[in-house]
Amino acid sequence: MHVLILSCNTGEGHNSCAKAIKEVFDNKKIEYKQNYYQNGYFLDFAWPDRKLYLEIDGEQHYVDCRIIEHDKIRNEKLKNDGWVCIERIRWSEYQKLSETEKKVFIQNILTKKVSD
Repeated sequence: MHVLILSCNTGEGHNSCAKAIKEVFDNKKIEYKQNYYQNGYFLDFAWPDRKLYLEIDGEQHYVDCRIIEHDKIRNEKLKNDGWVCIERIRWSEYQKLSETEKKVFIQNILTKKVSD
């Protein structure tokens, strides 16, 4: 039996993105659950009452075939349970943004998806 362990703590880029998003949500008094456990998976940010979640993915989610396959299964299970991923952020792309672009990016997530 093989066990695949996935961690939210994948590096400074991921952590800085999560920290920035958390800060905006907290400042706007938007309620959320961080690292929410659902059906055997941890969701980076979740709104369980609305079955919405947001993910921040490190590069391994795009280059490691085992993780890509695991994510497909995970996404399908969550979808079948009624969960919707409102945004999947590739942290390597996020960290390339200027500070202003990062703020705009996060604000767009808020206005389009979270604060209905």
